[in-house]
Amino acid sequence: MPDSSPSGSHPAPSFSIVITTYNRLALLKRAIESALNQTVPCEVVVADNASTDGTQAYVKSLGDQVTYQRNATNTNHSGAVNSGVAVATRDWVKLVDDDDYLAPNCIEEMQKAIALRPEAVICSCQAAQVETDGTELSVTPPTGPGKVFYIPQADIHYGMLLEVVPFGTPIQVAVRRDAFNQSGGWDMAMTGFDDIDSWIRVTRHCDALFINQCLSYRTVWPGG
Repeated sequence: MPDSSPSGSHPAPSFSIVITTYNRLALLKRAIESALNQTVPCEVVVADNASTDGTQAYVKSLGDQVTYQRNATNTNHSGAVNSGVAVATRDWVKLVDDDDYLAPNCIEEMQKAIALRPEAVICSCQAAQVETDGTELSVTPPTGPGKVFYIPQADIHYGMLLEVVPFGTPIQVAVRRDAFNQSGGWDMAMTGFDDIDSWIRVTRHCDALFINQCLSYRTVWPGG
């Protein structure tokens, strides 16, 4: 795989942060706070899988800070992702599960990286694995050289097969909205690896970026 570095500079893309949730209001509040506290303006969307724990009332109390999308029934994770992206309006979508959260500068750093390679359709970063109380356990390893590593489209799938291009879980990944839609979204028939399946189909459309900086936090549940 070539040691590629982005070059040039373009206007920073706009971002929607799509948070998927179901009956985890206490954790959802943390995820929403991390989205609203980004160092650059973002659209924040909450895709609610028919929660019954007060999620709807809480999110609506935030007013126009957050766009609320409620599914009539629980459509599982993939259905929540698809419904959230469907109402997003910005250039890129940053996915967040309700038990995960973002560093304050996550979107700003992704904007900087994408502005160097606007052809990219996926951008990932390192993540810290944390316990339910926020205690840090580990950090995902870097991918490639430098702070921002560019992976040409022709090398992505081979790199994923060899596990040298691990885009990671949704909290690490942002996707260009048009490429997500063209790829058909997440496969609602899948019960596992639906995120990786989506990354594979999205990256059929162009290049990828990996930021060697910890910009996100993923909760590891006991026994998980």
